[in-house]
Amino acid sequence: LAVRGAVRLVGEDRSIAEDARFSQLRRLIDAAPRAEEKRLVIGGFKALGDSRGIEVVSAYLDDPELRGEAADAALTLAGRVARQVEEARKAVERIRTTPELGALHERAGALEKALGERN
Repeated sequence: LAVRGAVRLVGEDRSIAEDARFSQLRRLIDAAPRAEEKRLVIGGFKALGDSRGIEVVSAYLDDPELRGEAADAALTLAGRVARQVEEARKAVERIRTTPELGALHERAGALEKALGERN
């Protein structure tokens, strides 16, 4: 019950910075003794939407009791990251091809390579 309330408060309290909310969820999942409590916290990571949560929830993919929730959360978070990467690619490409921004073309080109080719 305490974990459920804490997860809900972390998820609802937008006055807390995202980094602090992530840290609170991290502490909660580390301290949660039972699978049902960890399941609630995994849901909190999914709702928070911080890409660092992918690593946290993926750690539970080998746990038969948590595998489904962990996989769902990891896929949801990865989908958000993928959309962000696509938006970044578009912005970088636009900068790289805008003549007036020639001074930034080299930097944009390097970032374009780091973001990888479109599939």
